Amino acid sequence: VHKGEWVDVLPVLSIKEMMALLRLRRQGIAGSTGEELEESITSLCEQLSRRVLDWNWTDIMGLPLPKPYRNPDVLSELSTDELWWLLGEAMSTETAGDKKNA
Repeated sequence: VHKGEWVDVLPVLSIKEMMALLRLRRQGIAGSTGEELEESITSLCEQLSRRVLDWNWTDIMGLPLPKPYRNPDVLSELSTDELWWLLGEAMSTETAGDKKNA
């Protein structure tokens, strides 16, 4: 979907973000309620939006998405695949210049 598009991510995981990830993992194992999962994903999007500095991503129709920095609502509207991809990039140690999608 985002072939040729790029993302600029700070590769530094915050404690709050790590806690949200651990909570999601624990909730998935324990079979948590939808409300608990929603709270954890919301928290994760809030923390991640502080590290996804910029991008040129577009939606499925090719329209530019709003900038993600400090805009967690944009992240919460992504598909699960997109969010997990961003998390993988955010946890990577590559430099911002290496964050171009193939």
